[in-house]
Amino acid sequence: VFVLPCHDQPRLLARCVLALSLVGLAVTTAWAAFGSLIQNDFTTRRRLVNAVLAASRAACAVSTLLGA
Repeated sequence: VFVLPCHDQPRLLARCVLALSLVGLAVTTAWAAFGSLIQNDFTTRRRLVNAVLAASRAACAVSTLLGA
């Protein structure tokens, strides 16, 4: 759950907005860079990656249904 800072000081709120924007930009850039680095590995091992992702999705569904 994300909670916005609740302040009546505009400068402090502007700093929080700026900080959150910079963190978001850094994380999105890192996500894109990492994705482009591993793209070739995922395309060459497509069946293995699909099997692993399907198994992890099924495990999440089972754990959700069992209430674990």
